[in-house]
Amino acid sequence: MGPLDPPDADLVERVLQGHKDSFRPLFERYSVAVYGLSLAMLGDHHDAQDIAQATFVAAFRGLHGYDRSRRFRGWILGIARNLCCDALAERPRERPVGIGLEELEGLDERTKARSKLHSGQEEDDKVLRSKLGLLPEDKRVVLALRYLEGLSREEIATKLGISIDAVAQRIYRGLKELRRLLPGDSRIRPDPEAPRQEI
Repeated sequence: MGPLDPPDADLVERVLQGHKDSFRPLFERYSVAVYGLSLAMLGDHHDAQDIAQATFVAAFRGLHGYDRSRRFRGWILGIARNLCCDALAERPRERPVGIGLEELEGLDERTKARSKLHSGQEEDDKVLRSKLGLLPEDKRVVLALRYLEGLSREEIATKLGISIDAVAQRIYRGLKELRRLLPGDSRIRPDPEAPRQEI
């Protein structure tokens, strides 16, 4: 990473010193990831856009509280995750949601066009987002938190206000449904925390 592409920590320091324009590269680096997580959790393009915008506003305002020993990507995705959970808690349960395939394909194209640093993790996230769009909300949310955010079952249960057993069941059923919808895809792996009899 050269002088024209400074590390996240350097950009954060510049913003805190009053150079607000240094926040734009952080937005450009992580806007697709933030939107992608929001879309995977909420299943609605417009809601995901609103959450993504709110995430960067909250990050900018709270930047003084960012612990630079942590990865910026994890920190800002954590903000997005919390905002998504708040939005889900306020959403009428009967409201139908669903991600259109054209939205997912558009997200993948934006990811290719805008991301400067491609990694295996980003590619895996892109594939998983597209698969999560086929699931109902309850399964989609826990799988997004488990596989896109890397939260433990205990953390997911606390975040969603449900039992660990409920989390386990939603993960198990969500993965089972993905295997049924997309047979033969080796990237749909069992949850490493799942008891052996669940797989």
